[in-house]
Amino acid sequence: DWSQIAVLTRTNSPIGAIFEALVSRDVPVEIVGLGGLLELPEIVEVCSVLALLDDVSANPAAIRLLTSARWAIGIADLALLGRRAADLASVEGPRDGDLVDDLGRALAGTEAVATPSLLEALHDPGDLPYSPAARRRFSRLAHELAGLRAHAGEPVLDLVRRVVTTLGLEAELA
Repeated sequence: DWSQIAVLTRTNSPIGAIFEALVSRDVPVEIVGLGGLLELPEIVEVCSVLALLDDVSANPAAIRLLTSARWAIGIADLALLGRRAADLASVEGPRDGDLVDDLGRALAGTEAVATPSLLEALHDPGDLPYSPAARRRFSRLAHELAGLRAHAGEPVLDLVRRVVTTLGLEAELA
């Protein structure tokens, strides 16, 4: 009977690719094990939003969210956002005009009060030359996160449900 086949992997790293390949061929898939589940794009997106709701300086979570398939922010716009985050935090440092270095500096901040926050820059992107699409996406994402932040004090399960609903992931996570 081929109706139930198990695919076992020694490590979790190939699970995402295997999952995508099977789903693209309309093969029903169930992931067993937390490691593989946490690598699914939908779960990464939910975890990233939860991290940002908990900590406005969770820049790695912001990067994962901004570069997700849903928001698809490109490297040039990310670098500009990193520059804006550094400006908002009044972080001093060499400004040689390298956008990728500016993003790196925004991610590398260590002092809590001076840590550049990509989330804060998202809410106040300034007048840097972002692409029009990025500006629209920044605005939509900032609005979405502000709405979720208003519920950050809810019990965790309720907050996770709210995040899943807001992201429109009910079908994917079912």
